[in-house]
Amino acid sequence: MSMRSVCLLFLLLPLSGLSAQGSLPKGEYRADLEKAMQYLREGKRERALASLETLEFAVEEEAAEDQPSAAELAEMHELMARIRMDRGQYAKALQSLGSARAKKPHPDQDMLRARIELRTGRYADAQARLQQLLKSQPADSELHLEARVRLAQLFGRRGQVEKQKQQVEEVVRIGKTQRLQKPWTKLWYGKALALSGPERLPEASRIFLECSKQEPYLAQAYISLGDLYYRVYREAAGRPSGESEYKRALDRCGEQEAALVGLFISRDSNYLLDPKKTGSYLQRALELNPRSVPALRARASRLIDNRAFAQARGFLKRALAVDAKDPETLAQAISLAFLTYQKEEERKLRERLQELRPSGAGVDLVLGKHLCSLYRFADSLPFLFRARKQQPDDVDTLVTLGRALIYSGRGDEAYKHFERSRQIERGFVYPWRDNQMALQERLDASYERFERGNFVFVMRPDEAPVMLPYLSDTYERAWRILGTKYGVLPACKVRVEKFARFGDFSVRTVGFKGFGALGACFGCCITSVSPQAPEIRQQFSWKVTAWHEFSHVLHLQLSKARVPRWLTEGMAVFEEMGLDPSFDRRMERELKGALVNDSIFGLTELNSAFRGPRILFGYYQGGLIAKFLAREYGFGKLVELVRAYGEDKNTPQIFREVLGLKPERFDALFKGYVEQLVGSYALESRIEDETLSRLQVRVGRNPSDVRARILLAQGFRQRGNVIDCGTQLAALKRMEPENGDAYLIRAKLALGRKDLRKARRFLELGFKNGGDDFDARMAYADILAQAGLQSEALAQYDRAIECWPTCSEAGGASPFLAKFQILSKQGRKEEALAVLARYSELNGRDYGAHRLLSQAYRKNADLPRERRHLEMMRDIDPYDRALHWRLAQVLRQEKRYGDEVSALQIALVIPPALDRSARDQKKDEAETLRKAEIWLALCDALLRDQRHSEAKREAEKLLLSGEELQAEEKARALELAGL
Repeated sequence: MSMRSVCLLFLLLPLSGLSAQGSLPKGEYRADLEKAMQYLREGKRERALASLETLEFAVEEEAAEDQPSAAELAEMHELMARIRMDRGQYAKALQSLGSARAKKPHPDQDMLRARIELRTGRYADAQARLQQLLKSQPADSELHLEARVRLAQLFGRRGQVEKQKQQVEEVVRIGKTQRLQKPWTKLWYGKALALSGPERLPEASRIFLECSKQEPYLAQAYISLGDLYYRVYREAAGRPSGESEYKRALDRCGEQEAALVGLFISRDSNYLLDPKKTGSYLQRALELNPRSVPALRARASRLIDNRAFAQARGFLKRALAVDAKDPETLAQAISLAFLTYQKEEERKLRERLQELRPSGAGVDLVLGKHLCSLYRFADSLPFLFRARKQQPDDVDTLVTLGRALIYSGRGDEAYKHFERSRQIERGFVYPWRDNQMALQERLDASYERFERGNFVFVMRPDEAPVMLPYLSDTYERAWRILGTKYGVLPACKVRVEKFARFGDFSVRTVGFKGFGALGACFGCCITSVSPQAPEIRQQFSWKVTAWHEFSHVLHLQLSKARVPRWLTEGMAVFEEMGLDPSFDRRMERELKGALVNDSIFGLTELNSAFRGPRILFGYYQGGLIAKFLAREYGFGKLVELVRAYGEDKNTPQIFREVLGLKPERFDALFKGYVEQLVGSYALESRIEDETLSRLQVRVGRNPSDVRARILLAQGFRQRGNVIDCGTQLAALKRMEPENGDAYLIRAKLALGRKDLRKARRFLELGFKNGGDDFDARMAYADILAQAGLQSEALAQYDRAIECWPTCSEAGGASPFLAKFQILSKQGRKEEALAVLARYSELNGRDYGAHRLLSQAYRKNADLPRERRHLEMMRDIDPYDRALHWRLAQVLRQEKRYGDEVSALQIALVIPPALDRSARDQKKDEAETLRKAEIWLALCDALLRDQRHSEAKREAEKLLLSGEELQAEEKARALELAGL
C-alpha cells in the first residue's frame, strides 16, 4: 500500500467511546448529548456545538444541584475535543480532553489524545499511549483493535515493515477467531485486512460494506472502501469507484477531511476532469481544517508540478509547523529543496527524515515523480532506479519508472517494469499502465524503427515509404532553421513516434484515449498522429505539427526542461505562424469573450490553463504573448526568457530581469494589446457563470444599468433560460424601447423558435437602432439567401466580415465561404476566387478550400499559386497519388526537376488502400493513373535531372516488376534500360 494511502488512514477518526458503546451517562442533559452526538455523526459540527453550549451554559448558570453530572461534563468536553480536532485546533482539543479527564477519566480520551499526537508529530507519545491501551483493553474491543492498526500505520511510516506486519496480523487473527459484532470493531478489522496484502482486499471490501449497512453514519466505512476501490481500480470505467464512495461519505456524514482529500487525489491525475472542481475538494478540506497536513501537502505537490515553487514552500512550511516529522511532507520539502538548488536545506531535511525513517525510502520516488511532471524524464531516472532498488516490489515506483522510460524513448524497457507491477498486484486495474502495455505490444508487433540523420522515426512499415522522406526532410530543416534561430541544438538523437491511430497516439501521450492534441514533446521523444489516421484525416497539417513539436525540443534544451508550459506552447504556436501565417489559430471569439468576462489569464496563472477545459485557449493566449513580446521587445528577448528558466528562477523574477516588467504591468500591457486586436470586433461573447453572477449583483445595485442587462439577457439566452432572458428584455423595453442590442437578442430567440419572419423583423429593427454583431449579420444574410435575395445576402455577408474581419470559421459559419457559393452560382468567378483565396489565407487547415483553389489556378494557368495549394494539400494529406502526379507536372513546367522526381517517387509508393481516392470513393484522375505510367514518368524525370544511372535502374525494376505495360510503354522502358 502506498504511503499516501497510509497517511489518509490517519484522518479516519471514529466517534468511538461512550457513544459507540451505547452507554451515554444517565441524566437530564442526556438529550443534549445525544443530539450533539448525532449532529457530529452527520458532520453538522455547528449544530453539535449549539447543543453542547447548552451544557456549558448550565455549568455557569445553574445551581450546583441542577448542573450536569461529572459523566455528562466529561462527555461534553470529549465531544468538544473531537470538533476542535476536526477543525485543526489541536491545542484547544487537548485542553478539552484535559477537562474531560478531570471530570471522569475514560480510555476513549486516551485514544483521542493519541490521534491528536499522531497528527502533530508527537509519535513517541502516541506510540506509548497506544501500547498502554493494548494492555488495558480487551483484545476484541474497538479501542484495542484501533490501537493495533494505528501502531501498524505508524510503523509503516517509519519503514519498520516487520513491526507493521506483526500488528496487522494480530488484528487479522483476532478478527478471524472472534465474533466481531459492532461496526467499529469490524471497521478496524477491515483496515487491517486492507493493509495486509492484495489477497485480502475482497474480504476487506465486504467488511466495509457490512459496516456502512450496519451503521449508515459511519463515514470511515465509506472512506475506507473508497481508498480500497481507488487502489484496486484507479477509477477505471465500469469498475467500482472510489470517488463514489468518498461522495457517499460526504452526502451521509457531511464534510469529512479524509473524503475530500481522497476525492482530490483520485481526480488529480485525470486531465479530462475539471481542475477547478478537483481543486475545490482540497479547498473544502482546508476550510474544514486549515491545518490538515495531507491537504496542505497535496496542495504543495500540485504547486511544485506547476513550478509555483514559492507558493509550494509556503504550504509545506504550514504542514511542517503542524507535524515536523511527517515523512511524506518531508519528502515533498526535500524534493522542493533539490529543485530549487537549496542544498543546505535539503541536507537538513534529509537528516530529519533519516531520524524517523533510517532507510530514507520514499524520497527518491517523490522527487522522481516531480521531475517527470516537470518533463525532466532523463533527470528522473537515477532517482527512480534508486527508489526501485530500495523498494523493488512497490507498484507506484515501478509504474513511475516505466513512465519516465517511455518518455525517454525506452518503451520496451518500460514494459518490463509494468509487467512486474502487474505480477505483484494480480487482478488490479491500472488503466494508464495497462493501456501503455497494450500499446507497447502493438508497437513491437506492427511498428518499425528507422534511423535518419539526427532523428529516429518509429512508424508502421506501410507508412514509411510516404512519410519517412517527408518527415525526415521537415525535421532536418527544423533542426537547421530553428536551431540557428534559438542558438541551440538538441544534445540527443530525437525519437519521433508516428501513430497510425489517433487513439494510440493519445494513449502513448497521456495514457488514455480522448487527448485533443496532434503531437507532444517530452524532450528527446516526440509523439504524433499520422495524417492517414481515419479519425482526423485531412483535418490538420502534419508538417506544422512537426515544426511545433521540434521547437519544444529546443525550448526544453535551452531551459534545461524548466520552461513553463504556457511559454513553450506559446512559442511553439508562434513558430507555427512563422512557418505559415494561415495556421494562426484565430480564437478571436474566445479572446473577445475573455475581454468581456475579464478572464484573460494573468501571467502567473496562465500555466493553470493547461490543466482544465480552457487548455486550447491557453495555447492561443501563449501564442499571442509570444507574438506580442517578439513585436515589442524582439525575438531575442523570448530566447532570453526561455534560457532564464534554466537557472530555476520564477516567472516574476525573470520578467523583471529580462524585460524590466512586473507581472502586473505586463498583464496591463498585454490586455491593451488584446483590446487593439479584437476590441473593435462586433462579436457576441459567451457569458461565463461567474460573470453572470456579477452582472446580477450589478443590476441589483443599479437597476438602470442598460449594458449589464443586455449582457444578462445574452447570458440567459445562451443557457436556454428564456424566462429570465425575457425578464431582462422587458426591463430594457421600459428603459430603452428602441435598444438595438435588445432587438437582436429577441431576433435570436425567434431564430431558436424557427420563426424566421419575426427574426427578420427584429434583426432589421436591431440594425436600424444601432445594434450589430457577427452572428446577427450571418443570420440575416442566411435568411435573405434562403429567400432568393442573393445580392442583399452578399451585402450582409460583407457586413458580417466587417464585424469579424479575420473570421476563420469553416463550413456554414464562414461568411467567406457563403459569399464564394453565391458568387460562383452567379458566374462571378474572379470575385469568387478572390474571396476563397482570402478565406484560405485565414484558415490554412481547410483541405477542401485548397483543392478548389488549386483547380481554379490550374484552369488559369497560374502555376505558382496552384503549386502552393497543392503543397498545402500535401502537407495535410500526403496519401494522394493524383495530387503528387499533378504536383510533378507543375514542377516539371517550372523546371524544378529534382522536386519533380521526389513527387513521383512518393506517388509511386502510396499504398492503394491509403490513397485518397480509395477513401473518398470518387471517380477522378487517380483512377486513371496506373503504376506503370507513374514509373515511366519517374524515369523521364530522372533523366531531366541528369540522373541517368538512376533512370536506368528504375526502368530495369519496372520491367522486372510484373506491372502490365502497353506496347509503347514497354518499348520506352526497354530503351531507358538500354536493352
